[in-house]
Amino acid sequence: MNYKELLNQIFSGAAQVDCSADIIIGEAIYNGKVFALCGVVNEAGLDNLMSVKLAEFILKVINLKDKRPICLFIDTSGQKVSRHAELTGLNHYYAHLIKTIYLARQSGHRVLPWFTEKR
Repeated sequence: MNYKELLNQIFSGAAQVDCSADIIIGEAIYNGKVFALCGVVNEAGLDNLMSVKLAEFILKVINLKDKRPICLFIDTSGQKVSRHAELTGLNHYYAHLIKTIYLARQSGHRVLPWFTEKR
């Protein structure tokens, strides 16, 4: 199932997301509650730039101060390994993303991971 079908099934068409370079960012309404949505789609390999974009979005959500839940869509083949990514500190980019998710939880946001399964 692709991410568009999944979002439509979960949020009954009440999701507005932007998908660029296999990263989705946006929001949706479920039972009258606004959710922040972000993640990796299309079985893409997670790289440095993707990690930064996701972390930036999560920090923006934290700064909204409304404590909306954050739904993480995870449809990835794993990390995108390249010499460039390794030399520029891939592990530090991942750590930064993980720390922003931790900060969101500590700030009162509920973080809901949504993993897709391979068929």
